[in-house]
Amino acid sequence: MSKKIKIPIIRYLSYLLVVSLLFTGVTFSRYSMTTSGDSAALLSRFHCSYKVDEISATSIPNVNYWLNNNSAASTARTLRYTISNFKGDVTSDVAVRAHLRVYLPAEMARHLALQIGSMNIEEGTVTSYTPEIVLDELIAKRDGDAAQGIAQTTLNTSFFTNYYDSGVHNAEDEELSISGSLAETASSRTISAVSEGGSGLSFTITASNKAAQYSIGFQRGKNENDYAPQLYLDLVRETEFYTIDLYLPSMEFPAGQPLTKMYIVYLTLTKRLKGSDFQAHWSGVEGVDAVLATTDEAGNVPVDDNSVLISSPPAAGEAYYYNGARVLGYHFDQTTQFAAQAMAEGDTPKSTTVRIQCLYDGDGGYNINLFHVAPITKDSTENYVHPITTAQGSAIVFDKENNTFSGNFSTGTCNQHIDIDLKNITAHPFTGELNAYQVLSKSYEVNFKALFVQASESEV
Repeated sequence: MSKKIKIPIIRYLSYLLVVSLLFTGVTFSRYSMTTSGDSAALLSRFHCSYKVDEISATSIPNVNYWLNNNSAASTARTLRYTISNFKGDVTSDVAVRAHLRVYLPAEMARHLALQIGSMNIEEGTVTSYTPEIVLDELIAKRDGDAAQGIAQTTLNTSFFTNYYDSGVHNAEDEELSISGSLAETASSRTISAVSEGGSGLSFTITASNKAAQYSIGFQRGKNENDYAPQLYLDLVRETEFYTIDLYLPSMEFPAGQPLTKMYIVYLTLTKRLKGSDFQAHWSGVEGVDAVLATTDEAGNVPVDDNSVLISSPPAAGEAYYYNGARVLGYHFDQTTQFAAQAMAEGDTPKSTTVRIQCLYDGDGGYNINLFHVAPITKDSTENYVHPITTAQGSAIVFDKENNTFSGNFSTGTCNQHIDIDLKNITAHPFTGELNAYQVLSKSYEVNFKALFVQASESEV
């Protein structure tokens, strides 16, 4: 007799690894131009651009994708984008080669599988796929056994444990020739891989470290079964990042031929991320002592009562530390309405979301900033966050004594020129008898870029 186990769906859906997906400016590389003998010589025109057509989601459920029966537990997140070598009637006179760059924390990358598909622009269908690259397995097999120093130079991607083929491609594609290493002892900490057949996929993975900002989101509500918008601690610490550059031969653009090409990127979390951040609870809940770090090298004492984080900023020249990371401040979202002047005559006020961010200023004080959280497009469920100012464009001054934005700043204007009602916005995350509980999410900044390289300097 089978037995069904009921799992509260709201709790399951609330455990998310949140990832911000950002496309930033076009980068040009190796473009050079020289003339001689004729001061009237014309320079070759060039144009390269890309745009994001669709992002399926900016969050990834923090669950194991592959279960014991090898079936997928969730769907891949997708990002669709187009790249072009022309704008209007201006076409690049220079042959260029595009590639996709993904920049993300190693903690996340080591749990990802990645795949690229080429698309038919008119039909919106995928015409070819690369093999799926399970990053952790590729890196581990290349670095080899630490004790024996054995590293594989040829890999068949279909043998990866956490492999899932999204589409049909040439079997020769599965064979990758790889070199380099991401080991701490490696000189360049770069892995290069290339497939000689099928799609011709080639890519590099480069490791580096930097002081990076991220956030952990705590469940917030009136009780442990309540789910108000999360309270995020904004943190910074030294973090390992991977830069992944991916190239396909189809990303070539001949000189003088106006072309637009579309691609889709599949990102799948292969297994759940673990660690102390995901086991954290707000103070007063069992387990918090295991989360808090010891004093850092400068002798700063970590926070042992999380209410301090909210009630008072650190003294001048000092800092709060949480789980080994320096606390920059916190933020949370609150529902409000568009102001009356932003509505068409006769329309009822519509709700929207404001983000309240508190950042410590390093001098014993803090600053409050407001942001509008709005859909990327009219029908999108994905949002982008942009500043709110006064109608005159100046920053909104927070009344710290009264803990409100009322008075002369009862209305704010976002940089999309939309007026937002601020009368009921408060800067304290625990008004209305709210409390914080366990960590539900962790947010990173993940960057995607399309880079264009001059295909042949001899043609210039």
